[in-house]
Amino acid sequence: MLYDESSALFVLGSLCNDTSLLDEKHPLTKYDFRCKEFDKVIFVVIKTYKEHGAKSLSAEDFVEFLKSYPTQEQIFEDNDGINFINTIKEMNKEETYDIYYEIVRKFSLLSMYKERHFDISKFYDETIDSAKALEEFNKYTLDDIINYYEGQIAEIKKEFHIKNNVEEYVAGTDFAEMKEMFKTEPLLGASFQSPYMNSVFRGMYGFLLRGAKSGGGKAQPVDTIIPTPIGYRRLGDIKVGDYVYDRLGKPTKVLGVFPKGMLDCYTVKLADGRTTQCNDEHLWSYYDVYSRKKENRNRLVTKTLREIMQLSNTVYIPTNKAIEYEEKDYAIDPYVIGSFLGNGCCTNRVLTLSSNDEEQVANVAKLLNSKYVKSEYNYNWFFIDDKTEDDNTNRIYIQTKTLFANYEKDICVCSYEKRIPNEYKYGSINQRLALIQGLMDTDGTISVDDGRYNARYSTTSINLANDLMEVLRSVGYGCSLSSKNRTKNEKECRTEYVVNILIDNSEKTNLFRLSRKSEIAKESVQFTKNRDYGRIGIREIVKEDYQKEMVCIYVDNEEHLYLTNDFIVTHNTATSIGDICKVTCTEYYDETLKKFVKNKSRVGASLFINTEMDLRTELDPMIIAWISGVSRSHILDGRYENDEEERVDYANKILLESKLYTVDDPEFTTKSLIENISDYVLNKGVKNVCFDYVQNNGFVAKEISSETKVPQREDMVLLTLTDRLKQIQRKYGIGLISSVQTNGNEDNYTYPNESCLAGGKSQVRKTDGTYIMLEPTSKELEQTKPICEKALSGKFGIEAPNNVVHIIKGRGSKYPKHIKIFQYIDLGTCRTYDLYCTDKNNCPINVEKLIIEEGDLEDC
Repeated sequence: MLYDESSALFVLGSLCNDTSLLDEKHPLTKYDFRCKEFDKVIFVVIKTYKEHGAKSLSAEDFVEFLKSYPTQEQIFEDNDGINFINTIKEMNKEETYDIYYEIVRKFSLLSMYKERHFDISKFYDETIDSAKALEEFNKYTLDDIINYYEGQIAEIKKEFHIKNNVEEYVAGTDFAEMKEMFKTEPLLGASFQSPYMNSVFRGMYGFLLRGAKSGGGKAQPVDTIIPTPIGYRRLGDIKVGDYVYDRLGKPTKVLGVFPKGMLDCYTVKLADGRTTQCNDEHLWSYYDVYSRKKENRNRLVTKTLREIMQLSNTVYIPTNKAIEYEEKDYAIDPYVIGSFLGNGCCTNRVLTLSSNDEEQVANVAKLLNSKYVKSEYNYNWFFIDDKTEDDNTNRIYIQTKTLFANYEKDICVCSYEKRIPNEYKYGSINQRLALIQGLMDTDGTISVDDGRYNARYSTTSINLANDLMEVLRSVGYGCSLSSKNRTKNEKECRTEYVVNILIDNSEKTNLFRLSRKSEIAKESVQFTKNRDYGRIGIREIVKEDYQKEMVCIYVDNEEHLYLTNDFIVTHNTATSIGDICKVTCTEYYDETLKKFVKNKSRVGASLFINTEMDLRTELDPMIIAWISGVSRSHILDGRYENDEEERVDYANKILLESKLYTVDDPEFTTKSLIENISDYVLNKGVKNVCFDYVQNNGFVAKEISSETKVPQREDMVLLTLTDRLKQIQRKYGIGLISSVQTNGNEDNYTYPNESCLAGGKSQVRKTDGTYIMLEPTSKELEQTKPICEKALSGKFGIEAPNNVVHIIKGRGSKYPKHIKIFQYIDLGTCRTYDLYCTDKNNCPINVEKLIIEEGDLEDC
């Protein structure tokens, strides 16, 4: 039996103690425990708990989980599962985990080879004593086994494929036959979304390469301070693999960090007084509130700051949802902290709260596990040990500096010096709300003015006001600050700072615990307001007279939105997969007909090789958005309008039957790419492949350098990778499309050309077609304005092109180089709309709109 029980037990025991061992570098599946049903059950439970965030497991966790699975529960009981788990948890030693892990995986690997009728006796001879066989088996590594069988396959391929790969042909022999065939079957590839590009490139034929800016020049200063799950950090200190927060308040992984050098600096000022800085190519997502079509006014539009500055109307960006910090183990309840920051006489020796609301005092006392008594002279309340007798002589009063020993500098000071202790700003959502309630029950108000229910907090401490605004914004509540002078007596005048809380009436009940205030908040719920607190206006954009060092980060969420300083929402871009959907999906939602229609451009199964995005949380919603015509932001927010959810559900059914395969290969090499493409073409019938990004990820350079024994320049790595992609495309006759970064020179040319690609001019020679996609310049928009207005008539509320395709090379194309295709790309649905074409001087030219549908494609 190809299974070592002892090694399996050590692996399972280690995983019980530390589920993080089950990571990308140590993958395991239930197949690895196939030989023993009980072990397989244990592994599946561990894997499920791990996916839900569990760090370690006890025997009781297994018992609780298996209650819902009677068959597996019986297997667990039959094998004395509780004692088994306790035993293997004690057996394991983390330092030996890799040893036992490799044994388990090697046996699984050999089993797979055996199932496919390979001879495995070289590594494990099942005919001899098992101990002796295991001793020999342990001499080999996983790579040794894989390389041995790959070598055998390579020898066969060399004998039967490579020698026959060179074809000799006397030119012209078959031309007459081909000439007649072209009359009925023109040489065409699969369909782009763009009929213009179909005409220029004969569809997705051969190997096509598109160049684009590396996220444009979007960037923010490296000294920008942003919230992260481990506290505030400089943007310049963020690394790949770190986490920041997305617009919905959830941690989002940083997939890329791109230094941008010194750039011109712009200050963006919001309506509530917040500011942030960026360069003029930084992308912002905003609501299209001025769209001529009402149904488009809730969609997010993405444009550069430069484009936004040219707009005449106010731009409204989305506000963030509550930030999901982890719950903290506080010694003092946050409500108590808030209450004493508001009405605490914290310079007194005895813990004192000044209030005319006994209810609020009782709330505090309950959280302190204490009793309370009122002063005979005023509204001061004192707190006494709950165990003391209720007479004056034996009372033990709680001391202010004893309770707030760790927060003296923040709380045990004069009212104008108070501030929220730093750690209380980062509790869970409920803990931060409790802090806010303590503050609002004391120095907060909710008043009715002309039918408006205004919630405010007043303080003489500017630090406390700023701290409260930070906490409010971190739970997704808008706020602003005002001030006025307040005279205490003839000699003393202090500034009163008022925090105005800008939230919907339905949220205001969350601000209070005190009955008399919460009752007013409840009244406000029945009065709806027209104002949308889910968005905030950009009030002013100022170009500064200096430059700053800047950086761009690429984050792992569908919108590519992350929270910058003061919880301001900003944007990163993603790779469009619309073209691969066009050639794969069986149906799609037609926006004109308002129904799903058959996709007549479908060719068959396709493969998308991904290097940067999450397959489930990022790619799937993008594909579903394309099929359904429902914006990704609606899908990600889980908020649908009219029939959108039905369309999304139906789109999922379409996707499941369409055979659009996605593979995640962030550490790709040319070898892994060729293996993946070969596997899916030969075994899954894939006809078109999209590889998202020709780049030097380090692994490719290392691979090529090991082959040539010479360190490789960046451009040579990209050239070699491009060449090998062309070879695999030609070998199988598939359609292959990929992208590459431009090198920055595109801004120095009137018309970008092949020298603008990161891989240089030589890279273009390896392709059948090359084009560069850029945002339209102000000059292009101005010169093509008359054509644009004509082309945009009735185009789904589109107001201007946001993409220009610059044709660099089209093998077999009847159109010259240096023509431009002006398009609109809907980032919400990943759909592309052709608008018009021009020559390189922006003069209109006539390009045929070629529709490639079923039956038009060459059958090869």
